Parts: sequence; C-alpha cells; structure tokens
Amino acid sequence: MVLCVGPEGTGKTLLLRRLAHLTKPNLSLTTVPTVGLNIVTIPAPLDEPEILPVHVRELGGSMAPIWPSYYGGARRIMYVVDLANLTQLGEATLLLIHLLAHPNMRAQQCTTCECFSAE
Repeated sequence: MVLCVGPEGTGKTLLLRRLAHLTKPNLSLTTVPTVGLNIVTIPAPLDEPEILPVHVRELGGSMAPIWPSYYGGARRIMYVVDLANLTQLGEATLLLIHLLAHPNMRAQQCTTCECFSAE
C-alpha cells in the first residue's frame, strides 16, 4: 500500500482521481477537503500485464497529527505539495521534515509530487 499525504488543499484527491482514470484531465473539478481517508486503486497499464495495480491510501491534511500511525503499513510514501501556493510552502516543508524524521520512516521511500495549479 502507498500512503499519500500532504498539507490541506494540495490536490491529493484530484491527483489520485486522475491517476486512477476516474476523471478526465481537461475537466476542472471542485473537491472538498478529505476528512479521514480515501483508498484509490491505480490500475496497471493494459499493455503491461506484469505490472500490478497500485493501492493508495490518501490521508487528509487535517489528519497530519495522526499520520505517523499509518507509516508502518505503507510500502511507499507519496508526499504532495502545491508549489503554486507559496503561503503553504513553509507548512509543507515542516510536515515533510517531521515525516522524514519519524523512526518508522527510516526504511521507507518517499516520493515528492509537486502539483502546479492551473490558476
């Protein structure tokens, strides 16, 4: 299972919906903040049957204080940041530092996803 985290409003839900082909890229969608968690399955490419689908557990940004309780069950971490939101970069940096410093994260791999808003 991949764990997807990041500050509130960074576009985690929309990114995962697009990766899972649940929404079309040209649509401008409005989402509501994730309260709790979402589980999304990203399908394997049809032309590569040896690749398995990826299951992603998305945790809402408001759940940051309890993110560590989910670190142990994650094989990978996807950290999403909206680089167009300059006022949020400080918070995003601090959350990432806390995430990487956690003892359960020493053996994990973390991928940072930089999202640029269209606005």
